[in-house]
Amino acid sequence: MSDQALGKKMVEEVDLDYFTEAYEHVTGRSLTIYRAGERPDFLCRTQRGWSVGVELTFVPEADRVILFDPIWAAADAKAEKKRRGNWSLPARTILVLQVDVPLSELRRHLEQVVRTDYDLGFMEVWVADYSDLDAYGTVELFGLRPRKWLGYHRRPNWYTKPYG
Repeated sequence: MSDQALGKKMVEEVDLDYFTEAYEHVTGRSLTIYRAGERPDFLCRTQRGWSVGVELTFVPEADRVILFDPIWAAADAKAEKKRRGNWSLPARTILVLQVDVPLSELRRHLEQVVRTDYDLGFMEVWVADYSDLDAYGTVELFGLRPRKWLGYHRRPNWYTKPYG
């Protein structure tokens, strides 16, 4: 593995740590990495010992009003990549669409265009807001799939105190 690829994987692992913390807060389920890869990015175990994949993909910033277009484009691209094969745990992979725009600003737009019948073939699909990471050290989530987690999941106020 090249130094560049190794550096990218290290950044992805840090991003995954922030996601798994928020994921556990929302779902009550913990995820622990047991192997890094590419298809998907990580293989994790749940607290019950089940293996799941986690695929992270950064959605390039676009106009905040129409960001859902790049979100759907990124999700479609990952679904197509997964359909081509050579993917570990294809039916048990969580797709994390990373954005650098506050979910509080995207929330209404996502709620209006969310397509619950839209099956990408991922076990779960989340939009993860990394925009406040530097200030608050946390991410917020918007669940797209499954229906049980559909919607915006705001972090409690005690968790969003800036700078310690």
